[in-house]
Order: sequence, then structure tokens, then C-alpha cells
Amino acid sequence: VAEIEGVKYYNDSAATNPEPCVAALKSFEGHLILIAGGSNKGQMYDKLGEAIVQSQVKTVYLIGEMAAKIAAAVRDQSSKLNPPTGGQNSKSKTSSIILAGYPTMEKIVRDCSKLAQKSDIVLLSPACASFDMFINYKDRGHQFKKAVLDLKRERGKKLQTGSI
Repeated sequence: VAEIEGVKYYNDSAATNPEPCVAALKSFEGHLILIAGGSNKGQMYDKLGEAIVQSQVKTVYLIGEMAAKIAAAVRDQSSKLNPPTGGQNSKSKTSSIILAGYPTMEKIVRDCSKLAQKSDIVLLSPACASFDMFINYKDRGHQFKKAVLDLKRERGKKLQTGSI
């Protein structure tokens, strides 16, 4: 969608089940902030949890009715990969899981921009349907793109006026 202050934003809203989200995670190099979640399609999230834990995802920002289920899958896979041995031998790169509930896409993008550091990637790849918060996956993607472009315009104006 855009790059803002060295952070790249990608829209994969069409990923309405875990498999395309897993594929997206495998396609990126670098640290990721993953935005996932939505409404229930009766999916299993074990493979997604495993992919998140084994990838470069540093933060999982979970939304919608499936947020808690995906968080549980990530925690379960993280505990399998990182048995309690005293800490520093963690194989998981995932440092935090944020259960955000039902925020607006503008809030989601702004929250993620605050977490992101230069060279990070913010990826919307929900692994769920969109009907709990959006009209459909196209609406979800459109709202993401609009929020990112609004943020880019806002940050650009601040840079021009020197008020960062």
C-alpha cells in the first residue's frame, strides 16, 4: 500500500482463511507486525500459530471475534517451540500479542504505526472472514488502504512543517 518512515504496509485482506496468511508470512523477510482476526469460518488455527511463532512476526495485533482463538493458537505453538527452560533460548520471535477487540481500521493502523520501527513490515493478513467488522474482505482492505494513506498524508504534512 505504502511506505511510511521506512515501514512498509501490505494489504492481504483477501486472506480469509489461515493458509494464505501462512503463505504471506513465509514470503516476507524482516520483522513483521501482523494484523489478523475477524469472524469465524470454522477454521483451525494451529498451523497459523506455528507459522507466526516460526516467522519474523514480532507483534500480532488481533481483532474481531476470533482474536482470542488465534492468540491461544500462538501461545500453544510458542510453548511447544519454547519449553520452559529459563528464558534466553527462545526460538520464537513473537514478543507480543495484542487483543484489540473491535477497533476501527484507522485505530488499528495508528496503533501498529506506533509499534513499528524503520524496516518493519505491517501486514494485514486476517486469516478470517470480515463480516464481524466490515461489509466484506474488499471493504476491510479498502479501509486499511485508506487508513494507511491518511497516515502517510498526515506524517508528510508534519515533516513539511517540521512538527514531528
